[in-house]
Amino acid sequence: IKAQARSENRWEYALALVDEMQDRGVQPNEITYNTVISACKRSGNWQGAFSIALSLKNVGIRPSIVTINTVISALETGGKWEAGLALFRSAVDRSITPDHITYTALISSCANNDAWPQALELLYEMHEGMYGVKPRYAAYEA
Repeated sequence: IKAQARSENRWEYALALVDEMQDRGVQPNEITYNTVISACKRSGNWQGAFSIALSLKNVGIRPSIVTINTVISALETGGKWEAGLALFRSAVDRSITPDHITYTALISSCANNDAWPQALELLYEMHEGMYGVKPRYAAYEA
């Protein structure tokens, strides 16, 4: 699955391998799904990444901050910074603690889609130490 994820436009093959795993009685875990989400992101398929993340609840998997970060980055490729911000807020509401990667991905997504007020608000949250995350160089660079 990881080999498919590293190649562009191979997300469908990665997802097919997950289906094959299930057919053979092997239950995919969060890491498996994160790899497929990464494959979607690499292929520019933000819809697939978002859809797979939403389906995790149906298979009994609680997404981690790694999952959230990857989906936020995938959403950026589709110009969907609002969806990324909503996903972030929803994750926090479900007690998934953001990290500096989360904030950097969100700031980048907002900045690259001309949502400067939101990017600055996120940077301000970091300065305030919200969720225990302080800004790093990458956050300013985003």
